[in-house]
Amino acid sequence: MNVKVRQVSCYFMQKLLPKVTLKYIGEQIAYNHATVIHSIKTMNNIIDTDRDFKREISEIYRILESEQATVQFNGNIDKDFYYINMDECISIKFPDGKAIVLTGYTEVEAQQFIGERIDVSTVEHHKTRLFILQKK
Repeated sequence: MNVKVRQVSCYFMQKLLPKVTLKYIGEQIAYNHATVIHSIKTMNNIIDTDRDFKREISEIYRILESEQATVQFNGNIDKDFYYINMDECISIKFPDGKAIVLTGYTEVEAQQFIGERIDVSTVEHHKTRLFILQKK
């Protein structure tokens, strides 16, 4: 990913996801929080000085904002939903092609869950950036 793309990504994440931290934004694109701040400032400076770029960014922002508006939840997300973090999970694949995903289990616990079954493979997944949102 080139520098300009990363800077634009930082800018849009900060604009469209105001509750996420600069650290989180940086983790998504392999930057530290200081580089995220620099990227956002750089984008703001370019937008202030280049009309064509500003027009392009405005159009992209409009599209992203309208896409974001189509995803709405009824209720208060923090109080009405459970988050299941899939960043650290283990998947278990069975011979028939079916699989299950375990969250919050260690590899040892997963092996205990499997027991003595043969032909079962387990795979650890890290930093998937996936969550399950379940209504309470």
